[in-house]
Amino acid sequence: MKGKFPSKIKSISFDFKQLNSAITQQLQARANFLPSNTTAYRLLDGPSEGLDRGSCLEVYNNTQTNAWLWQTSEAPTSLEIKQFIKVANQHKASLYLKTLGAKNLSKSPQHLSGVEITKPFLVKESGRSYWIDFASGYSQGIFLDQRDNRNQVATLVAERLKSKEEVKILNTFAYTAGFSVSAALAGATTTTLDLSNTYIEWSKRNFEANNININEHYFLKGDTLEWLPKFAKKERLFDGIVLDPPSFSRNKGKVFKVQDHYSTLIEQALLCLAPQGWVMCSTNYLGFNLQQFESIAKKACNSQGIRADITAAKLPEDFPSSNHLKVVFIQAL
Repeated sequence: MKGKFPSKIKSISFDFKQLNSAITQQLQARANFLPSNTTAYRLLDGPSEGLDRGSCLEVYNNTQTNAWLWQTSEAPTSLEIKQFIKVANQHKASLYLKTLGAKNLSKSPQHLSGVEITKPFLVKESGRSYWIDFASGYSQGIFLDQRDNRNQVATLVAERLKSKEEVKILNTFAYTAGFSVSAALAGATTTTLDLSNTYIEWSKRNFEANNININEHYFLKGDTLEWLPKFAKKERLFDGIVLDPPSFSRNKGKVFKVQDHYSTLIEQALLCLAPQGWVMCSTNYLGFNLQQFESIAKKACNSQGIRADITAAKLPEDFPSSNHLKVVFIQAL
């Protein structure tokens, strides 16, 4: 791609030809490395691919729908909107804009151009199906940066099944159960836990979209911090546990802050872990770097007297400018 994009979104200077060239180039680049049968991914990711830091462009499509979700940390200029609409029309894409930030947490993306998408639609990720909804509020149904980790969970389940007849996976703070779906398709019996009835029902629809019998799996509404001690007390153990909490949450007057309570959360999860099981720990909290997050995991293991290998995961290749997500896998020895 010729030329450079501006470092600041407010002093934008690119034109249709430049932006269209970047998008066309990255469409081809993604096709060369994305897992097969994947139709939802990040197309442009920040400065390394032509956008301001904190901005990105994501693709969500199927045979009937081609949706682009443009996310920005600041409200874009009218010129930038005009150029994106022009390029989206060139690619016959429905363009949506999501302005990031706490004050926008209750807002659905804004439709800018193309066919307006009024109903949920299915996308593929490594052959798995997930429902996407552009009218659902701030989040559309899947966090694309966790794709490689969902694939890794499926791999760990398959490995475990070589030595066990049944593999049990607990997915906490489950949202729409992306990890549960990947584990269930790999052969696990899953327990999906979330505080929201809306997301529990969405999770079940994702199971059904993949022809998984929901009656063979467990769906629980509730607070993870309350359920983990219950599991431990009943000696209900899991071969794998996914921990992906929000940075901050409040339930029944109780507050969870990643920076203060993540170590305790891991400790509680370890009490529910089967021998030689694993825990996936994830956070978007910007106050931690990866090394600090690994130290928290090590501290929790030491506190529970568990010997473990702790391995950091990398972001998918379509996130070259991002460093927000920190993920470590704790493998008990």
